[in-house]
Amino acid sequence: MIISFWRYCHLALAISSFVFLLLAAVSGAILAIEPVLEEIDAIGLKVDDSQPLYQLLDQVDAHFEEVFSIKKNSYGSIEVHGIYEGEDQTVYVNPESGKPASEVKQQAPFFQFITNLHRSLFLGSFGRALLGINSFLLLLIAATGFVLILKRTGRFLGFFEPVINTNNYSFLHIISGKWTIVPLMIIALSGVLLSLVRFSIIPSLNIVHAVDYDLLEESPELIRSEFPVFSSTTLKDFREIEFPFFEDPEEFYRLGLTNGEVLVNQFTGKIESEQAYPWTVMVSSLSIVLHTGQGNWIWALILGVASLAIPLFVYSGFTLTFQRRKGLIRNKYAKDDCDYVVLVGSENGSTTRFAKAFQQALISAERKVYLEELNSYGHYASIKHLVVFTATYGVGDPPSNATKFVDRFLETNGSTQAFAYSVVGFGSTSYPDFCKYAYQVNGVLNTHATSKEFLPVHTVNNQSFESFTDWVNRWGVLAGIPITISDEHISNEFDGELVLKVIRKTDLESSVDDTFLLFLEVEKGPAFQSGDLLAVTPPGEKRARFYSIGVLNKTSFVLSIKWLEQGRCSNYLSASEQNQTITGHLKRNPDFHFPQKKRPVVMIATGTGIGPFMGMIENNILGSDITLYWGGKYDKSLKLYKNYIDDWIEDGKLTSLHTAFSRQYGNKKYVQHLIERDAEKVAHVLKSKGVVMICGSIAMQQGVTTVLSVICEKSLGKPLNFFINRQQVRMDCY
Repeated sequence: MIISFWRYCHLALAISSFVFLLLAAVSGAILAIEPVLEEIDAIGLKVDDSQPLYQLLDQVDAHFEEVFSIKKNSYGSIEVHGIYEGEDQTVYVNPESGKPASEVKQQAPFFQFITNLHRSLFLGSFGRALLGINSFLLLLIAATGFVLILKRTGRFLGFFEPVINTNNYSFLHIISGKWTIVPLMIIALSGVLLSLVRFSIIPSLNIVHAVDYDLLEESPELIRSEFPVFSSTTLKDFREIEFPFFEDPEEFYRLGLTNGEVLVNQFTGKIESEQAYPWTVMVSSLSIVLHTGQGNWIWALILGVASLAIPLFVYSGFTLTFQRRKGLIRNKYAKDDCDYVVLVGSENGSTTRFAKAFQQALISAERKVYLEELNSYGHYASIKHLVVFTATYGVGDPPSNATKFVDRFLETNGSTQAFAYSVVGFGSTSYPDFCKYAYQVNGVLNTHATSKEFLPVHTVNNQSFESFTDWVNRWGVLAGIPITISDEHISNEFDGELVLKVIRKTDLESSVDDTFLLFLEVEKGPAFQSGDLLAVTPPGEKRARFYSIGVLNKTSFVLSIKWLEQGRCSNYLSASEQNQTITGHLKRNPDFHFPQKKRPVVMIATGTGIGPFMGMIENNILGSDITLYWGGKYDKSLKLYKNYIDDWIEDGKLTSLHTAFSRQYGNKKYVQHLIERDAEKVAHVLKSKGVVMICGSIAMQQGVTTVLSVICEKSLGKPLNFFINRQQVRMDCY
């Protein structure tokens, strides 16, 4: 409920202001270039800030017939307004000689146009007010976005932890928010303050000097260079000075400093009045610098980048909203007429797609099914089967549409008839609390007096269609319902199409594990890395299967494939011929890439999980210390990879290999046993900022992470979660 509140606030603010924010963002990004150009123009004109003021005054006086005022601008250049060669001019002067150097340019017409657009949309005071309000809305959007990130991570320090990519638009929205939220909040706050000053909501206060004109004196007269205030003031604190118009003790030098204004007697050099700037002037000046980047080109560029992030927020944020809208639930049958009830908990709509696919499959099998959100749990008059599909949010919390479920279930406990229940959890194994809420729901359902577990909790990693259909098939067989899932509601987002040519493949017949290697050359497609995924859809099907890529060079890679008798894709690929063209799609998997810097790496794999590691080891050009733990059924299982491993060790690309065979007579062992044996080494790798990478089955992952948790707690004094969040433990399991 709380998450929904913040999310709806965030969305409502964005909808109400995104057009104006886009205009302000684009124009603001363009204006951020102006301080950079000004900085370039100021090269060679900057004064030495340690120079005393009297020297500058004397230098300028030596070249001008009359001086009216001198000003140091935001870029450290000196602008002089005076009479030079008989003409009234405003010029920059040489910082060493005080001689006129160049004319002070007016703002370019293009930047004048953009400035007017940015300030008022050419609508005068109304436009200024409109943009001031939108600055305030931007401040609220940034604040609510900050709260949502904290809710997602579950703690304040979680804001600084890496973001795991489970949805491209969500990842883009969050990662750009993390990088730009501070400058965006400064832009918004300073914009609000400038508007408040502009409309006098913050009162405009002027300096009022208190001078006793009866006490003004003309003696003892000093020459200007002897004025104490001009000698003691350096150009670091100097802003501007206005010269007296004529010789009269009531006409002063009006000296502006960084913190206030001073009136100086033109004859005696005495300070007749000294006043600090009102706080409104200081706030206004600071807001201008923070909002525009005047005088600091680096800050201006940061403002420009932050401004450009706003269109990204709008695009990714609205796309996420549309994705959630696509997950809207519709039912064919009335609630109390249905034997089958499907409840869904989903944060961004992706889990709802699976629930809808299951609902449609049951309807196609002529079953009456009712689908709704977990928060809507209530009384179901005809219920016989309850199926729950739910994601997990943050640190094991329910998604926003599932927060009320437990309370509602406990309130109605005993009022519903007996039913069988099943729970399917959706999530990413990259998160330490993978599917935690699904287990919580299962535990709550288990408390019902007449409910009965139909199938144990099943988990689906990274929206794996294979894992989901595997559960559906088992559920259908047990329920006696011929059920077929359509992928109409379950589509994947890819990062480009790959046109591939088969180079060669290993002999499947000689493999003891029905495993083979397929070497492919890329004829057309985007760039990729080892650990990325290739999605292949066999002919006659709509559903893609995913394989981890092991990159051999820029244009070719290898897949390690397990052949399954009923596996259409593995049969399709195993039957491919040399030079045959295969089309697939790339899905980038940045959380499972090899470290870019040289550091020790422990690789843990079982079976075909070695596939991406083959490419990573082959391309270990930095000479990272790599230790490979690999598990298979029999020692003969290693034969498929043996030659490659021997070459890697001989070439120094692989430091050592440790194997475990789960069905080897007399020596049954799993890779987690090897990790437990080498606990000290693994702890040392993590302690020295190394990386542990795990690829293989979910069952293997659970065994390995259990051992790793013990190692982290005992040897390093930190939970495994700490190293996962630092991306020192990376997993791609299925």
